[in-house]
Amino acid sequence: MPEFKHKKVLFSVIKAVVVLAAWIYIAFKLKNSTEAIDIKQYFAQIGIQEILLLATIVIMMIINWLLEAIKWRNLVKNLEKIGLWQSFKAVWAGVTVGTLTPNRIGEFGGRIIFLRKENRTTASGYTLYGDLSQFLVTFIFGLCSFLLLIYVNAKSSEIDSIDNIVIIIGFMSISISSIIYFRLESILKILKKIRFFKKLLTKFDELKNINLHLKLTTLSLSAIRYLVFTTQFYFALIFFGIEISYFDALISISSVYLAATIIPNIPFAELGIRLSFSIIFIGIYTNDIGAILMSSLLIYIINVAIPTLIGGIFMIIRR
Repeated sequence: MPEFKHKKVLFSVIKAVVVLAAWIYIAFKLKNSTEAIDIKQYFAQIGIQEILLLATIVIMMIINWLLEAIKWRNLVKNLEKIGLWQSFKAVWAGVTVGTLTPNRIGEFGGRIIFLRKENRTTASGYTLYGDLSQFLVTFIFGLCSFLLLIYVNAKSSEIDSIDNIVIIIGFMSISISSIIYFRLESILKILKKIRFFKKLLTKFDELKNINLHLKLTTLSLSAIRYLVFTTQFYFALIFFGIEISYFDALISISSVYLAATIIPNIPFAELGIRLSFSIIFIGIYTNDIGAILMSSLLIYIINVAIPTLIGGIFMIIRR
């Protein structure tokens, strides 16, 4: 019994440290961002139309994470049935942990603590599978958008050509990712024949329960979610006065997310990478760099900073 209490106390301390570190990270990034000051000044003079647009952006953030919560609940329901609110809290706790890990790969660590201990290892596999579906959608939309961006703006931008090898590698990557996504159980079965992987992958036997219907549902939810947060970014651009068509915004924003997803990054570089690629791709359509930066920062605050802070609270009060 004392040993159990010690483990429980240690686990609580670790959670508190992770949450505190995530909060400090967010505070540091916002405090040292000059765009944050510009946003404050802009908010001081907005009218009713801007307020309604901002409210829409916030509502879309909730829809975005609600779709992710539904997706995760569907994936883990064969292991453990949880309510939508429980899944929502788990997803936001995952954002808190993911903030401290490269490319947010640690999000599963925040989610699985909301499940029973015996289900957490397998749930990690389900979570990573859900991440794979989102990556696949981001990669496909992003690559197609990037190629469209090149084609549409070849004469008016500095980007005037693209090597065919890039296209070939891109579509080969899509094919490989799709095969892994739809044939994961077959790949795991082959890998389990190798002694090195046999014991490790045995813990993920439950992944074979992801049938075609669940795979397609997960992919569909990821696609809908993708359209939600790319449209949300478009509204942020409009909020800060950038005149751009939805089509132009979509292909440039998708290119931003593609670059931010496929390029490895450490936590403290994430925001800088997002801002840099926003300037590169959205800057093709406007010279208002300040508005681009403020739009990107606003999306970061609403979609990442707020869930990180609230998700930390969910982690702390989770018993």
